[in-house]
Amino acid sequence: MKLIPVLCNSLILFSILSVCISCQREAISHFEKGNTAYDKSDYKTAIVEYSKAIELYPQYENAYFFRGTSKYQLEDYTGAVSDYTSVIDINPKNSVAYTSRGITKFGMKDYDGAIADFTESIKLNPANEEAYNNRGYCQTVLQNYSEAVEDFNEAVKINPENFSTYYNRGIALFGLEDYNRAVKDFTFVIQKNPNNPINYYTRGNTYFKMKKLQLACDDWNRAKELGMKDVEELVQNYCEK
Repeated sequence: MKLIPVLCNSLILFSILSVCISCQREAISHFEKGNTAYDKSDYKTAIVEYSKAIELYPQYENAYFFRGTSKYQLEDYTGAVSDYTSVIDINPKNSVAYTSRGITKFGMKDYDGAIADFTESIKLNPANEEAYNNRGYCQTVLQNYSEAVEDFNEAVKINPENFSTYYNRGIALFGLEDYNRAVKDFTFVIQKNPNNPINYYTRGNTYFKMKKLQLACDDWNRAKELGMKDVEELVQNYCEK
């Protein structure tokens, strides 16, 4: 809490400081109770405790942030955006708040607004892998595949071991009909996570576009073996002849 200088004697000033310190301590107590509830996925209780903390300490940046995250978990996207905006008002350099607000706007299908927030987050923290990934995903949804690939390329530079980035880039490359590079990305993902049927299904679809039917069938059959039901029709139509 930022104290406003006032003209008063030392006794009154001491009382003001004591009350403020007491409020902050009580606010911290409610914040910690909120965190305990949050960790148990009891988001409604968490929101109540974070709100009490904010009432006692209106500049409590972390309380706004975690209350926003709790609201997001309950799909109260409007409330979450409001809380993340409060965080940004308190601390305009909080890149995580911009990223979180962008993710929330994405949930509201406000893709342009989400991209603007991810862009601001990247300006504040150029090493923000999550912001690049999320902005790239938004661009993919908008079918801006070239822009998406550029974002995923930046994310890979920051963290070359995040296989989900390669998968997302593969989807964008597929959208660009750059199937050879898409296959390379999907193959990397399969090497990292060989038991996820969606990876084989997606690479199989890419091979199919490349008119490599046997390779497509190999992947679709592997996806089927791993329990994927949606691929069965493809196997029946193209592979069981």
